[in-house]
Amino acid sequence: MKAINSFQVRFWVLFLLAIPALSHAQYADRYERVVFDTTKKEVRYAPLSDPFRNEPLENSFQRITTSRAFQISYIPIGLFTFSALASKSDDYVHSARNYNVPNFSYRYDDYLQYAPGVLTYGLKALGVDGRSSWGRLATSTAFSSVVMGITVNTLKGSVSKRRPDGSANNSFPSGHTTMAFMMATWLHKEYGVTRSPLYSIFGYATATSIAMGRVMNNKHWLSDVVAGAGLGILSTNLGYYFGDLIYRDKGISSRAINQALPPTDFRPSFWNISSGYSILNSLIELDKGTNITLNPGFCVSTEGAWFLNSYVGLGAKFSVNTSTLSLNQSSFLENQPLFKDQVDYIQPGSMSVVHFFVGPYFSYPISRRFYLNTKLIGGYASSSASEIVFVKKIADAAGNPEKVVGYKSKKDSHWGFETGVAAVTMVSRSMGLRFFADYSVSVARPRYAQILDINAGIPSYSPFKDSHDATQNLVVGIGINAFFD
Repeated sequence: MKAINSFQVRFWVLFLLAIPALSHAQYADRYERVVFDTTKKEVRYAPLSDPFRNEPLENSFQRITTSRAFQISYIPIGLFTFSALASKSDDYVHSARNYNVPNFSYRYDDYLQYAPGVLTYGLKALGVDGRSSWGRLATSTAFSSVVMGITVNTLKGSVSKRRPDGSANNSFPSGHTTMAFMMATWLHKEYGVTRSPLYSIFGYATATSIAMGRVMNNKHWLSDVVAGAGLGILSTNLGYYFGDLIYRDKGISSRAINQALPPTDFRPSFWNISSGYSILNSLIELDKGTNITLNPGFCVSTEGAWFLNSYVGLGAKFSVNTSTLSLNQSSFLENQPLFKDQVDYIQPGSMSVVHFFVGPYFSYPISRRFYLNTKLIGGYASSSASEIVFVKKIADAAGNPEKVVGYKSKKDSHWGFETGVAAVTMVSRSMGLRFFADYSVSVARPRYAQILDINAGIPSYSPFKDSHDATQNLVVGIGINAFFD
């Protein structure tokens, strides 16, 4: 009898998954919507019938993801992993920065880093109830600040990583970014999960702009700011953990929204930050026998979508993909006898492609914990200026190898489109891990000019010529989704 019941459950689950419209209607009847307590003390959920609740794998996953240790560490560990991967692309991102915004120098990040913390305490002072009383808030944030200060200063002194502008040897991690993400997490915990997820979005969007500013201001490498984001979030999580140990159930002004998994018919509107590697090589064909290869690179992106129902939404994505450029030295020199006796070797360059795409997003629930997403978006794309350097066999007057720019390109704007598939694992009602593969095509025709005389005092170049092929890219990676149904 048990085997028959189990078989029947699986049959009907698969049947419902196979017919989205019918599935949506039946789940809408089975799952009641959230009921908000007008006192803002708690959020009550009607009991949910879940056909997967008796699965051993589901129960094990639930025990792990609801543990306090997992909740404290899973996002920081993900960011630390991103940082380790990003360290291999630090030079490429730095080169792209130098090509595109070499004179960027604004000190907004010195002040804006405190904005989420000021807003947290400002709302409290104005009488807007958050999660904690004054005493509990002060204790939790004080512990956060102590953990952050000790960790950042210890790492800066022990790692001794040189800043990209060469001004000091304390680049890792980024203190500004750590501060911004620590305070953004204060705002998230106090008001994002008790009042509105818009507070969380504001806090983390501000912190992300600080991280970008530190790279653009030439003060930090990409890996520095990603690690700083992880340390900031971890510092606040630990600070609130210590505060909870001290205060226990005292000093809770407003209960956090219940993080039970949502019903499968919820609207999966989201915002995310993602990172990954491009694994599809593209060729930029300049002339017969002369090709520039876009090698695998590093990609960072943020995107979000507002869903009209459980399946269809509208959204946008902003991404930056940085790749190295290489010229096949042996075949190039064989086809360019003018340079064959002059060039010792060819240094790789780098190029960044920026995308801003909009369009429809689609989601399909496999269960209350697992969702499949896809999209078909398009819009603006821009490739950065780039250079490929020739190192001459003859040294200069100081005995150093002489370098000249062999190929250079202009910044180019164009259009493109992207599609992809993602599997989302819900960790809580408002947070999920996203594993994705995105394929994009940019109708990019990077325009390159070739040096004419390598021995001229002032190099002269051929007219800029369009390359022959569009650029394509396949990025695989992982991201963190914040949901706001």
